Amino acid sequence: MTELLYRHDLAKLRGRISSYLERKDAVWILFDNLDKGWSTQGVDEIDATVLRCLIDAGRKIEREMRKAGRSLHCIVFVRNDVYEHIMRRSADYGKEMRAVLDWTEPDLLREMLRLRLVSAFDAKARDIPF
Repeated sequence: MTELLYRHDLAKLRGRISSYLERKDAVWILFDNLDKGWSTQGVDEIDATVLRCLIDAGRKIEREMRKAGRSLHCIVFVRNDVYEHIMRRSADYGKEMRAVLDWTEPDLLREMLRLRLVSAFDAKARDIPF
């Protein structure tokens, strides 16, 4: 990874990304399913370090694009146990913005599933009860 970074001119790459964003209202970068390749025994220190670096890099690129007048957002989806593990070992504990998505409310889960199904079908499906 280090070799890849040093082989390319990061300032030039940053400039190209910024000029691309001129044509966009906003860009959202979403990271999900990062834990698929992780051990079933939990998060190890290497996984936590890589995830922390990804979060920091996302925050840095958001800041740089904001300074350039661009709207870029980076979101990393992780399980609660992974978040707690990372934050316990972080100097930034409590400083990260966090939104908890926990489907413990059956009616909300049912409605979310209904909306997902409706979006997969044509407009006639909107009136079909769950």
